[in-house]
Amino acid sequence: MSATIVDTGVLYPVRTFNNTGTSETTSPSNIQRKNIVGVDFKLIGDVQLRGNGNGRYVDVKTNIADNHVMFHCMVHGYLYGNGLMYSLIGGYTYSSNTILNKYTHNLGHGYVTSYRSSGGHLCLKIDRGTNGYTEGRVSISYNDHGHNKQGDIVISRIKGNDSSVNYYA
Repeated sequence: MSATIVDTGVLYPVRTFNNTGTSETTSPSNIQRKNIVGVDFKLIGDVQLRGNGNGRYVDVKTNIADNHVMFHCMVHGYLYGNGLMYSLIGGYTYSSNTILNKYTHNLGHGYVTSYRSSGGHLCLKIDRGTNGYTEGRVSISYNDHGHNKQGDIVISRIKGNDSSVNYYA
């Protein structure tokens, strides 16, 4: 028995961010269009993780500030010196800038957590798992249950840093 992948021919915009230090980035370095087949997640961006004392963490802020959104995100990639990074994270954005029923499943090296910014925006915190040298790229994908935020969601800012404190909180 063989599997067939149907190519829809639809190209999705992917915002690529470069983070090679601790400065905040608000603009993608480029926007590529990629064909993504057979997934219900929307690829919202690629983030370069590179460092040797240039920031163990990357905080990612989205434009989603609504309450009562059941979301789940996937962050995956390969980091030289660390290997595979694959994280699934989900939760329910509730009032008072909280996330209820938060769940994270991390495989490989590094991990991802979620939080809400001081303005209520959904944020992710990526920990590459080491302060030593590593580099690579992770892709961030988003989905929600019945809230149709997939068409609206974008990464609005990223910030590389050496602090485990949530930067946008």
